[in-house]
Amino acid sequence: METETRVSAITRRHEASAIPREFASFAEEIGFVCICSMGQLLFAIHLSHTFVNQITLIDALKTTSLNTPWLIGSFLVANGVSVVISGSLADLISPKHLTCAAFIWLTLWNFIGAFSVIPERMILFFVARAMSGLAVGTLCSAAMSMLGRVYNPGLRKNRVFPLMGAMIPLGFAIGFIQGGALSTHLPWIFGSTSILSLVCLVAAIWCIPSLPNESLSLKDFDYVGAAAAILGCGLLIFGLTQGSPAQWTPYTYTLVIIGVACLASFGLIESRVRRPLIDNRLWKTPGYS
Repeated sequence: METETRVSAITRRHEASAIPREFASFAEEIGFVCICSMGQLLFAIHLSHTFVNQITLIDALKTTSLNTPWLIGSFLVANGVSVVISGSLADLISPKHLTCAAFIWLTLWNFIGAFSVIPERMILFFVARAMSGLAVGTLCSAAMSMLGRVYNPGLRKNRVFPLMGAMIPLGFAIGFIQGGALSTHLPWIFGSTSILSLVCLVAAIWCIPSLPNESLSLKDFDYVGAAAAILGCGLLIFGLTQGSPAQWTPYTYTLVIIGVACLASFGLIESRVRRPLIDNRLWKTPGYS
């Protein structure tokens, strides 16, 4: 019995350190890990190439100080909301299809953003930034879902997940260089990002294996909780971001209060639905909180 237990443990360790059976070759696995890491990379790129060009973009859009925070804020608000919701979606539908759809969405809106860096299309530019944030948030959540399914606990998994974290500083470096090099050609900042997203789409179609879904459907998605999360995160971050430029006028306080109330109701909803977006047992896990 003891011998069988040892053999079983050795077998599990070997399987955890070997190339997962979903991949035909090591090259395919590398491509898969790179695509899963692109969400983190693109997150940092979208922030950094705008960070270094804030003054240039303000001049190009001829916007006021009231709208300045939304050069960054429009992307971050949508990104934060997307991460909360898309994680559950990635478990209910094909994460490959969700990832490819996110790359298509990101390619499209960066392309639109390239033609929106003019005063007459300022609102469209902010919308394009927000839509890019939705796509990047979806990529990050879908990647976590796929990596969690493909890799069993072990050395190989422990190596793969830190690679995702390493993409953040790399993405900031690339974004700063990209933004600085193209600061006199602002549309090409977003045009080049659109091309990068398109290349990632092609790679994703090749690299991402077809993974089995949970025995659930979209009927099991927590739509009420998602609505509360969207309103809560959106209104709270909007109110905090807009508060200082608007001199904390009454409507900013109102938005913050409503946002906090929505997030409180989100916590209550998640404790009662059958399949919550965020399982409340997470906060009771030893060592987590």
